[in-house]
Amino acid sequence: MHGSYVRLNETTFSIVLSVCAQLKCLINGKQIHGLVLKSGYESFEFVGSSLLYFYANCFEIEEAKRVFEELREENGLLWSVMLVGYVQCNMMSDAFDLFMRMLRRDVVVWTKLISWYVKSEDGCEKALELFRWMIESGEVMPDEFTFDAVVRGCGRLGVLHEGRVVHGMLIKCGYEFDHLIGCALIEFYFGCEHINEAKRIYDRGANPGLDASSSIISGLILMGRIEDAELIFNRLTKANSVLYNLMMKGYAVEGRFEDSKRLFEKNPHRTIFSSNTMISVYSKNGEIDKALKLFEETKGERNPVT
Repeated sequence: MHGSYVRLNETTFSIVLSVCAQLKCLINGKQIHGLVLKSGYESFEFVGSSLLYFYANCFEIEEAKRVFEELREENGLLWSVMLVGYVQCNMMSDAFDLFMRMLRRDVVVWTKLISWYVKSEDGCEKALELFRWMIESGEVMPDEFTFDAVVRGCGRLGVLHEGRVVHGMLIKCGYEFDHLIGCALIEFYFGCEHINEAKRIYDRGANPGLDASSSIISGLILMGRIEDAELIFNRLTKANSVLYNLMMKGYAVEGRFEDSKRLFEKNPHRTIFSSNTMISVYSKNGEIDKALKLFEETKGERNPVT
């Protein structure tokens, strides 16, 4: 297109830079940057933010910072993009400093920072601190993604009281029956060993999704409640490979190898992960010949776990 002397515009540059970012094509992206400079489009809002996104996604954080410092006064979009760039590069101190400098912080920015603190090692306390500040400041209201992150942070810390306070808040905000939050709450209460509360949340869902079913079954199996997990699994109208694999592993842990085999044969959603699980079951039960036979049948699909 460029070689045919067709005039490139703001939309073209934004799209091509975004593609380079997704594919992490650093050389091509830098060439496009050169064309942007020659064409004078760097100061256009979407081009500047696409340029910054490109460098951040390619982990060229110094180049991203240079673009940010040059254009931030005239391009308000760059602040949130730069924040995401710092977070992706695990530069949480820089991300927080930038957050503090921002004049306008919407719920997406707050949630992005809180979520990454929850995911980072030893960051959950900071995430809860940020959430408290968010509520006290009244700057924005948390959404379902904020609550999901905070509940998971409470679960990682095992802080039952604070998790219950957050649970009460999300009920008031109308998010109790959100599928995403339902999974987080189930895992939180299991993590705090409040099994009945986790089951209550699952049972109150009108149509529990497969993720919620996976969360409840996984939690019950970890707690040694295979019979309860079995009851839930058997009443599901549909199941996926994840659920089948969970139950196969659960049966094996309890020494119910025949039930594991039965479920493997019945599973209509077999994947390499199902085969890996069954190979492990056969091995633990001393059925090495069957394990080797299934291993041979996975030829062409095997992964390092196999």
